[in-house]
Amino acid sequence: MARTTSKSLVIEVVDIKGCCPVFRKGDTFRIEEGYKLKADKLLCMHSLQSLTPYYVPLSRGIDPADLGLVGRAMCSVWILNATLVVAR
Repeated sequence: MARTTSKSLVIEVVDIKGCCPVFRKGDTFRIEEGYKLKADKLLCMHSLQSLTPYYVPLSRGIDPADLGLVGRAMCSVWILNATLVVAR
């Protein structure tokens, strides 16, 4: 079976409502090749859980609009107190 090439995703915190003990506005992390998590600092498990339904389809090139997310090149995912933007 041929292996599907996956795109890397950059996830950025663009907004925080209330208090988030882990993220700050502008923080980023990456999901490379569809499964390799790369970060320079601690990550919030809640954010990873909230991204689970989206990271595989997005890394495979599925349009965010087809997943019910906003925008084409970038999409928003709300996670507890933080809004993350996934850039493809």
